[in-house]
Amino acid sequence: MTRKAKRLWFFLFLSAAAVVMIARQPTYSTRWHRPSVPYHIPQPDLSRSRVQRSAHEVTRQTWWQRALCNFRNSTLHSNPSNLFHLPRLYSDITPKTTDYNIFLSDTACNARPYYRAWCSAESWAGQNPGAEVWYILTSPAADDSDGLVQELKRHYENLHVVGADLDKMFSQTPLDKFFKSGNWTRNTPWPQSNLSNLLRNIVVWLWGGFYSDADTICIKNITHLHNIIAYQYYSDSFANNALMQFEAGHQFIYMVMEYLKDNFKLDTWHVNGPGAATKVLKELCNVTDLDDVLNGTRKCEGVSLLPENMLQPIPHQMWQFYFTKGYGYKFEEKLKSVYVLHTWNKLSEYEPIIIGRDSIYDVAARTYCPITYSHAAFRSAFF
Repeated sequence: MTRKAKRLWFFLFLSAAAVVMIARQPTYSTRWHRPSVPYHIPQPDLSRSRVQRSAHEVTRQTWWQRALCNFRNSTLHSNPSNLFHLPRLYSDITPKTTDYNIFLSDTACNARPYYRAWCSAESWAGQNPGAEVWYILTSPAADDSDGLVQELKRHYENLHVVGADLDKMFSQTPLDKFFKSGNWTRNTPWPQSNLSNLLRNIVVWLWGGFYSDADTICIKNITHLHNIIAYQYYSDSFANNALMQFEAGHQFIYMVMEYLKDNFKLDTWHVNGPGAATKVLKELCNVTDLDDVLNGTRKCEGVSLLPENMLQPIPHQMWQFYFTKGYGYKFEEKLKSVYVLHTWNKLSEYEPIIIGRDSIYDVAARTYCPITYSHAAFRSAFF
């Protein structure tokens, strides 16, 4: 059976499963009801020692933050007592290449990332207690006015919420000159996406580890995965570096950085992410079709492609399945081989996650990011 035929049968299976699940909704015996306060949510510590620096020092911006953040920093000046200093990767704190590192990032300069992003960070820390999880914020400081960040750090000692000294980090790579030119911030509607497509390669190159976009929920331990990248099919096969793991200094990452140095496109974000990863992987593996790598008929530098049913079980064309009422009923039994749910934020960011709706996202969130879910449920019926 051809790959396109298999995908068609997969879509038909999902559709049929959806019909069955909708029909079964009235018979649920374990319906979840929103608790009043499912977790104790302490008031944040607003003492001066928690900030560690003056408000001016905490909110001071680098050149790239001034170019990237623009108006987004109004939050930083509204109530500086709620802010805490972010130790900067490379200058203040450095991951160990001997650890299994997991990296996520917010390159949109949000002092208060959305609950969905914190849910992602919590799920990665919770499912991988033996790994060090680094959530990188590009904002000069973090706003913890609801106490969520401090509670997450108390519960997950392996979760590190950090800033980044990008000037020093990029200086160790082929992308140094391009980054410091600032061209990635100009004449483009997507400076945040541009930085994301650059930064993921930098952290993996320097320290090695698993990079994940922050529109994911990790539902299974992944620390046995090495030198892998997600496979995605959309009219053709792609290597999607939204989810990838490589050892520090890996040849593939170096080749991607070299390619981006000379071929970075300001008017489209996809070309700089999965497009670049796909082109480089085909060159590295000497193939024209990545299915040869996926099927194991062509080996290349120890790099493996992981199929969609392991990292991206629901394709982006069907992203609504994550948010549909009742679809979360026993979803883990239906997706037994899945490590990560990728919820395609580019398409789904305005779709509300309704508390208690038993959608796949709702069930996954209250199971794998319970602290974040409790904070969200405490304040609203959706997030």
